[in-house]
Amino acid sequence: MPKVVNFNDGSDDEFEKPGVVNANAIQKQRESLPMYQSRLDVVHEILSNDVTIIVGETGSGKSTQLPQAILESNANQNIVVSQPRRVAAISLAQRVSNESSTSLGQKVGYNVRFDAKVSKYTKIRYVTDGMLLREFILDPLLSRYTTVIVDEAHERTLTSDLVLGLLKKLLKVRNSRLKNEHDRFRVVVMSATLDAQRFADFFGDAPILYVPGRAYSVQRFYTRAPVANVVDAAVSTVIQINKSEPNSGDILVFLPGQDEIESACEVLREHKTAINVPQMIVLPLYAALPEKQQQQVFVPLENRMRPMRRKVILATNIAETSVTIPGVCFVVDSGLRKVRVHRTTLGLESLLPGPISQASAAQRTGRAGREQEGKCWRLYTENSYLKEMLPQTEPEISRVSLTYSTLLLKRIGVDDVLNFDWVDKPSKVAVRNALLNLLSLTAIDLKGNITEFGREMAKLPLEPSLSAVLLSAHAQSNTKVKNAVLDVAACLSVPDLLLNPSSNRRQTVNDNRQSFFPAAVQYGDLVLVKQIWDASKKIEKSDLKEWCYSIGVNHRALSRVQQVRTQLLGYLSVGVNGSKDADEDADENEMDSSAIDNKHQKKKKKLFDYDEEDNSKPLTSDEYEQLIKVFLKGYITNTAIALPDRRFQTTMTRQPISIHPGSSMFGQKPEAILYLEYVYTVRGYARLVAPVEVEWLRQTAPHLLARATTS
Repeated sequence: MPKVVNFNDGSDDEFEKPGVVNANAIQKQRESLPMYQSRLDVVHEILSNDVTIIVGETGSGKSTQLPQAILESNANQNIVVSQPRRVAAISLAQRVSNESSTSLGQKVGYNVRFDAKVSKYTKIRYVTDGMLLREFILDPLLSRYTTVIVDEAHERTLTSDLVLGLLKKLLKVRNSRLKNEHDRFRVVVMSATLDAQRFADFFGDAPILYVPGRAYSVQRFYTRAPVANVVDAAVSTVIQINKSEPNSGDILVFLPGQDEIESACEVLREHKTAINVPQMIVLPLYAALPEKQQQQVFVPLENRMRPMRRKVILATNIAETSVTIPGVCFVVDSGLRKVRVHRTTLGLESLLPGPISQASAAQRTGRAGREQEGKCWRLYTENSYLKEMLPQTEPEISRVSLTYSTLLLKRIGVDDVLNFDWVDKPSKVAVRNALLNLLSLTAIDLKGNITEFGREMAKLPLEPSLSAVLLSAHAQSNTKVKNAVLDVAACLSVPDLLLNPSSNRRQTVNDNRQSFFPAAVQYGDLVLVKQIWDASKKIEKSDLKEWCYSIGVNHRALSRVQQVRTQLLGYLSVGVNGSKDADEDADENEMDSSAIDNKHQKKKKKLFDYDEEDNSKPLTSDEYEQLIKVFLKGYITNTAIALPDRRFQTTMTRQPISIHPGSSMFGQKPEAILYLEYVYTVRGYARLVAPVEVEWLRQTAPHLLARATTS
């Protein structure tokens, strides 16, 4: 039986208006939290064990109060708290910084992909799981930290599972070298569901502490029949709630992805409410949204009744756990999420909508009962909930590619990846495919050892194929091509830059793209992305949003490209082409983008030969082809040969595939194609397509061409 520690219940309102610090109000909120009330007992248990498992609902205060309590017990502690999502890492750091009455980035900071606010004085650091993995690369012993807290472990993401496996190995190494007990290294695993015994068993019967949160009752409503369109159903339900529940509470809507959220936002913002019905303040919340806009959902409405107003927050499962949004009393749950699914037959990964688990449904419903009694409208039938949804969310490791994780393991020094200690072991086929992918990218050699090229790839915060492309660009003698590759890579690193317009707008968007960017019709979507980025810098700021809409570009995503580009340039300036290794040269985790930019300004000139004036000149036909050839080196397995009809056959798996109607290459028939994305609706489609010549494939990977032509 696991060890059970009972704590007091309490209010769970963890957030108030960002940037406004009311010390008395914040302290009162802290004192009402269950974790704050029992912090001394909890810390005693943590300090008595190498590993502790804590089960507590979002709102119990575990994410904000526990790190502070550990630090209060010993000022020499250095604590890192890993989160699955950047929104949670940033929001929690902001909250704890407010509670500590310090500036963000001093005592308390955060470090997420392409953004950081930390310093040498930071004692509590909130990071994404991915950034913690990168710290393993820089320092496999995590020597700066005394305690690692893995939050939201129940989500079972691939990165969090990988972190747990590495921490299990690290515990033995760190604690076998103790000079005194004060140097002991400790791990805390926190989960919001009761499926914690798996983690306890993984760490050798670690103790489990239960921290209840305070939750009010929530009424649940199901549909009588499956809904045909979740966006339409969600919008109708929100309008109904706004009319029938006018006096209290904000509305939180869970939708599967950004496209659905943007569509619903557009309709709700255009909806005209009656005089006696609250005005809806519609706010999106998803991972690709800029930080300032993400933080708006946490800002309470002032003078809510003059006139009547309420927030309507449309979110992905980013709002399911990790963060508490104040004021929510009503939840609309689509029952869907978008998940990464690896298709072994194609060797590709797709982001597909799928049903959530019963545990996720309970988490979503619970968001309506954090401050008072609430209501949840589930846009699925009760029979679907009982018979079609899994009890728990399946581990991500069972359905995604292991290529990136395998590269990181190799870089950290784990040679025997087949026998790495996972919470749930992946299949041998999945590991084998990952090794073959790395071999095709020359990240490992025939003996399975990581190459110098693979070591450089692992330093970039990108998936391996795109890392290989960026590094391959250094072999180019043409400066314009080098910088074009960097431009395109930065654009591709921002999620959902190119939108997939609805069927009634697709032809208009395609016509506009062909009119504005004629070279893309001949050279494909990589050139389209490059031309969009170049053109956007010449558009007046006041006209940019409308221009983006006309060509099917995500305006918010486009605004982040320059920041990502600057960061990538900073990473490339460390440890490339014989420069000092990043492990020895600098810890980029201590710097924000401007600091990296300034520190490596001289190196950037030398390594990437960046010239703003030169980069503004249009590429020639030969340079467009060189750009595509560079991408071919990273995505050689994502190629297909033309068939007699309008389809293509993939070179790796000999599967039929068609060019997506949203591609600038739709309707064209090159002899072969390169594609960066695969989507499946009624059949398989290639997105982000570029034309290639069979001779290029023969030169780059003749064995793949042989596979395709012998079918």
